[in-house]
Amino acid sequence: MKKYIKVHSNIVGVAIGFLSFYIFSYWTNISWMISFMVAFAFGYLVSKADFFAGKISQDDIDEIEARKISDTINNFEENG
Repeated sequence: MKKYIKVHSNIVGVAIGFLSFYIFSYWTNISWMISFMVAFAFGYLVSKADFFAGKISQDDIDEIEARKISDTINNFEENG
């Protein structure tokens, strides 16, 4: 049983982008084009991060990454 849930980071990136666009364009006197560019860049950067909700340690994350690498190597050896 998993102790965590991996949050789909693209959804988080879009939400952060919309929220930052709203803050920059309506609460400040920055033009909407600059606000959009900053919000888009910030949302893109956030979407590249992995978010985990729940109880997870660095050892668990390392184990998941090691399993992904091992599976990739095994697939390469079987098909290569």
